[in-house]
Amino acid sequence: MNKSLFRIFLQYFISILIINLFIFYLLDFDIVENIEKMANEEILYIVENRFLFLTISISVFHLLLMRKFALDIQEEISKIDRYLDEILKKKSKPKILQLSYSSEFREIGKKLSRVFQEIYKISKKRRKTNSRLKLTTIQQEQLLRAISHELKNPIAVILGYSQLLESDISDDRQLRYIQKIISNTKRMDRLLNRLRLAVQLENRKFRLEYSSFDIADVIYKVVDEVTGYMPNRKINLDISPYQVYGDRTLIELVAINLIENGLKYSKSDILVILKEDYLRVVDFGIGIEQSKIPSITKKFYRVDRKSHKDSMGLGLAIVNYILKLHKLELEIESELGKGSTFSIKLLPIKYNKLPKEIETISSVSS
Repeated sequence: MNKSLFRIFLQYFISILIINLFIFYLLDFDIVENIEKMANEEILYIVENRFLFLTISISVFHLLLMRKFALDIQEEISKIDRYLDEILKKKSKPKILQLSYSSEFREIGKKLSRVFQEIYKISKKRRKTNSRLKLTTIQQEQLLRAISHELKNPIAVILGYSQLLESDISDDRQLRYIQKIISNTKRMDRLLNRLRLAVQLENRKFRLEYSSFDIADVIYKVVDEVTGYMPNRKINLDISPYQVYGDRTLIELVAINLIENGLKYSKSDILVILKEDYLRVVDFGIGIEQSKIPSITKKFYRVDRKSHKDSMGLGLAIVNYILKLHKLELEIESELGKGSTFSIKLLPIKYNKLPKEIETISSVSS
């Protein structure tokens, strides 16, 4: 049975005490035997020498015992160190750590073994999960590739022929039917493109192209585009020139999705602000419950599932992916029934932050 450290110390103490008593007995016996033959000065001299010898002997013995104790402790610590090195190098199922110097060390060995066996089990489960996720990602890409291949061409054909028919039809009722076909075909094409882009961004399969540009120009372009297919909606602007360094195409997608999102959930005008290192899109619509705010940037999540049939709940998810690639965050403030404000702090991609920020951003895409 392993002894405790207290018992080991107690044994050392008793051993030292016994040796001390034994040496003292021998010295005392020698002095008593010869005391009658000695003068006082000789007795004092012998006593002093014997006491010095006793002190040195005790110290040497104590030093030897402590050295043995230190070597034994060092050996147990070396076993722990070798055990940890073996686990880190092999990454295989850890063996049981055998420590035998004392009961405390034995308990440490058992607990370390249990901890690393649990870590190994968790790591094994994690590897299996990662393998499944990787397989799922591959399957998603294959499915999207198939969807893109099978649907893109038919959609393009339907759209092309519908637009040709639109120019030849004079009957108002037939023209409305054709325009509905064109509108829904374009909607299907947009949804398909967004779904493919969302998966590419999520799986980091999108190669970023960085350049410096004025984000105000991007907003003007987006507003012209959005008001082209939403002519009855008004977008108020309060923007100033702001030079940034990033992927212009993706930043443009961020602006499109935020503005479209504001228009979808608001019947009144919306406001786009670009000032003081912030891009903000403010709507005065239905608002969002505080408990739902963390969920709205997830894929396929919609605040109002009963309306907006042309939405798959991908817009804000795409925004979130793009912002992460640029080391940016989407800040959301909302009050139910009064509207929402979506804000992006642009300082990390501000053009005058070069060259340090370029290295930071580029490392994300590599």
